[in-house]
Amino acid sequence: MKTAFVLFSGLLFAQAVLAEGGTVSFTGAIVEPACTTMTNSQHAAVQCSQNGVDKVRQIRFNKQQQTLPFQLGDVSVQSSGHIKAVQITYR
Repeated sequence: MKTAFVLFSGLLFAQAVLAEGGTVSFTGAIVEPACTTMTNSQHAAVQCSQNGVDKVRQIRFNKQQQTLPFQLGDVSVQSSGHIKAVQITYR
């Protein structure tokens, strides 16, 4: 019985991995402006607004894990030589 369950659940996840494209629909409104970013060779200044209050956070390119203002998301920085890859994951 366990073998059949593992095989069945594996087939369910396989379809999710193979999915491409699609539409995401939601009901509501986007009520906050997008965060803005200014960069130089050492860091990025990210400014976000929430309930009319602006906050700026310096994202340092020499640190691995950081957060956006208002804890809106996580920022990770990966280095490869002189190239920096910045990934933002919103909560």
